Amino acid sequence: MALRTRLLTLLVAVLLAGCGGGGSDSGAAVLSDTPDLVPYEGMQAAQVFGLMRTSVRQAGSVHVRMESVNGGDRLRSDMRVSRDGVASGWFEPVQGQRAELLRIGDRAWYKGNAQFLDARGLTGVTPDGPWTPVTDDGYVASYLNYTKIPFYTGELLRTPQKNLRKVEGKVLGGQLSIGLRPRAGTGTLYVSADGSGELVGYQDDTFTYRFSDWDEPVTAEAPDGSGANTQAGIQAGTQVGN
Repeated sequence: MALRTRLLTLLVAVLLAGCGGGGSDSGAAVLSDTPDLVPYEGMQAAQVFGLMRTSVRQAGSVHVRMESVNGGDRLRSDMRVSRDGVASGWFEPVQGQRAELLRIGDRAWYKGNAQFLDARGLTGVTPDGPWTPVTDDGYVASYLNYTKIPFYTGELLRTPQKNLRKVEGKVLGGQLSIGLRPRAGTGTLYVSADGSGELVGYQDDTFTYRFSDWDEPVTAEAPDGSGANTQAGIQAGTQVGN
């Protein structure tokens, strides 16, 4: 049976399994623990991981949505980021406290809603605009790592490959995926089932990531009259590359 036919068969099975309700992110068992099932026929889980890792490292941009729930704290972000230093999107360090973030090279700007500004004592800044330059010693500088791909993928690419196994996948953003998980771990990497090795998601007890639009252009325009930021501001917080 051709690969395309097998993928269509799997997709039909997923759709039938999901007819009882639920969103597109509902889990659907598409693979067992057997290492030689389609779509990565004949490939061990570690080999699929290697293909995924290469795909991520070669990509120039991505759209990533992140959510972290730790006790009563909930952090979310939705960013389009590129390795050439262009990024745009928003983050919520606390639910309801949202700030938009824009980066172009070594300059960055933000604008936050009233809840975000009040909670951080950011006086003299108008809620929801205009754009305010990020300074290298300001509170917002600590969130500039959200504009860098390795901030989201660095730890995932260091997942131990020993005893890595294939597990059930999910349909994420309309894409069928397979899961990769260490036997002793709780986190699952989701890789596109189209054979490309494209990373489409990750989930553990705390974090949820959704990746899409790999290598799609990320465009941004500097706000009028904006001042230049410093490279120190861009590199504040955890030191990572673009």
